[in-house]
Amino acid sequence: VLSSGINAEYGNIKRWVFKIDGEFDGRGTAYCDVTQFLSCHKWALKQAERYGSKWGKRWAQEPTIIKIYSELPEIIYNNLKVVNRTLFPSIDKFLVAFTKSGGVIEACPPSDDVTCITVDMFVDPTGNVEIRNTGDQIRATEFQTWAISSPRTLR
Repeated sequence: VLSSGINAEYGNIKRWVFKIDGEFDGRGTAYCDVTQFLSCHKWALKQAERYGSKWGKRWAQEPTIIKIYSELPEIIYNNLKVVNRTLFPSIDKFLVAFTKSGGVIEACPPSDDVTCITVDMFVDPTGNVEIRNTGDQIRATEFQTWAISSPRTLR
C-alpha cells in the first residue's frame, strides 16, 4: 500500500529503487521503472492536476491509490531489475529478503547521468568541522561502486 501511495503522490517519478536494510554497495538493490507499465498513469497525473493544491490530502488521492495498488504487485514482479543476480538470482529471492530484512523504497533522480559525490569530514567534539577529502564515485554498474576519484593536494 505504501508504494502505491508514493506513486500517487509522486507520479512524475519514473524509477523507484528498492534497498534491503543491512546490505551495501548495491548488493541488496533492485529498481523498477513503474510509470511506463502503469496503465492508469496518465489518468493519475490528470487527477493530481484536477485537485491542485488539495492533492496532498489523503481523500483526494484515495481513488488513485486504489487503482495503482491493483496494478503495482504485477508490475513490480514482472519488471523489477535486481542489481546483484549472484546474491539474488530471482525476483522471488530478492522480495523475500526485502520483506524479511526490511528496506526502503526511494525515488531515483530523473537523469541518465547520476553522480555520487563523496565527502569525508572530521567533526571534533567541540563541533568544528574539517573537510578531509572529496571525490566522485566511479561506477562498475549503475548501483555498484568500483572506485572513487579523489583529487590529491599537498599541504
